[in-house]
Amino acid sequence: ANAEQTLLESMRSAGEYDVPPVLARAGGTHVFSFGGAPMGVEIANHGFAWIGLVAGMKLWHLQPPDTAEPISATCRLRSRIEVIPGGTHCLQRPGDIIVVPTAWWHATCNLE
Repeated sequence: ANAEQTLLESMRSAGEYDVPPVLARAGGTHVFSFGGAPMGVEIANHGFAWIGLVAGMKLWHLQPPDTAEPISATCRLRSRIEVIPGGTHCLQRPGDIIVVPTAWWHATCNLE
């Protein structure tokens, strides 16, 4: 197992996190990710995913899979947040879970 998987297994066995029952059947790969403002993840799509946020705030850019690949937003300081035209946007706060359906385009910007 890689270091990320070892950390996640350790946290889970210590009761520090668990998969919400409604999402447990989704299976998939567990990922531990962290970053600060103004970093983010460029536009991508893949299989079903859910992402819980522990700290900070994250701006999500989402578009359905039947649209052409959108441009990636540029992550900037909070006073100048760029959005992807024609997309749906939402703000994720600590404790929120975002569900990204299969093949949906998405990008993120960490705001804190």
